[in-house]
Amino acid sequence: MYPNGSRFAVQLSFDLEMVTNFPYWTSFWNHRKGAIDEATKTYVGKINAKCEKYGAKAHYFLVGSLFEDPNIDYLKKTVAAGHAVGNHTYTHVNLKAQDSSRLSGIYDSCPWRAFGRSAQEIVQQEIQITTSAIKGCLGVDPKGIRSPGGFPNGLQDALSVQKMCQEEGFWWVSTHYNDSLYRNYEASTSEAINKVDVSILTEAFNRSQHVLQPYRYESGLLELPLAGITDVVAWRAYRPDLGEWLRIVSDGVDYAHEHGLVFTLTTHPAVLASIDPFCQTVDVILRRALEKEGGVWLPDLEEIARHLETTGFNREQVNMKDHTGGQ
Repeated sequence: MYPNGSRFAVQLSFDLEMVTNFPYWTSFWNHRKGAIDEATKTYVGKINAKCEKYGAKAHYFLVGSLFEDPNIDYLKKTVAAGHAVGNHTYTHVNLKAQDSSRLSGIYDSCPWRAFGRSAQEIVQQEIQITTSAIKGCLGVDPKGIRSPGGFPNGLQDALSVQKMCQEEGFWWVSTHYNDSLYRNYEASTSEAINKVDVSILTEAFNRSQHVLQPYRYESGLLELPLAGITDVVAWRAYRPDLGEWLRIVSDGVDYAHEHGLVFTLTTHPAVLASIDPFCQTVDVILRRALEKEGGVWLPDLEEIARHLETTGFNREQVNMKDHTGGQ
């Protein structure tokens, strides 16, 4: 299934935005997703260095508003090093919003920004502006689009959104994320955080990997899900310490190798900069992967999508109903 006879694939993708509750427990970044701080910019360099060390490709999804900062040298270096960048909307909006009140982000605090536009008009324009920014500022086309937040059934119930993504030149998306352990909590209050045993988190992480493998929608659009448990959800909802987190992702690599899966953990440089300052997450995953028998493929998401296209990939391998939840 994988190039060069590799037994499994490992892909590390990073949503490049500021994240509420990191590095401190406030809602400060809710409406300033693109205000990338220096610690996060520096951390992108650390990630890239780790990837270079192990011969891996990183994939960054960018909120377009980060280009309002004139200092994007860290991104230019990222692209020059061969890493991929994708579209994450301009201000981190809900791709499936049907009403402006559900867009979230800046539209929660400044609803007048909608200015008579429908929610889907706003979403499409945010995608268009971000694509324009990536092309104009970095000189490359965006590789794929990722939905802010992710959805427990991807875009399976949103054919119009699938078609909109295709109209904007995207032939694959990354929108499907479902963590069965996820609890309701108030992101701005630490009292709602729940400590969860590492064995439970590991089992949930691997169950997610097994279910959330790439598939194709009936529209022809490819879906490359966000498998595992993201760093945001882990630290907001389950409170592992760094050692426990590293055990979870390391065991995740073992599981992907055993079952021949695509390992597609999604994290955020802004989060890792505060909880994993020495970039051990990337180091542990890639080192562990390269130790495995049978070989590992370390592509970006675009390369995975192209491989699936050229090998005649279809969803007969995994029943589509398995992707609607049930992690």
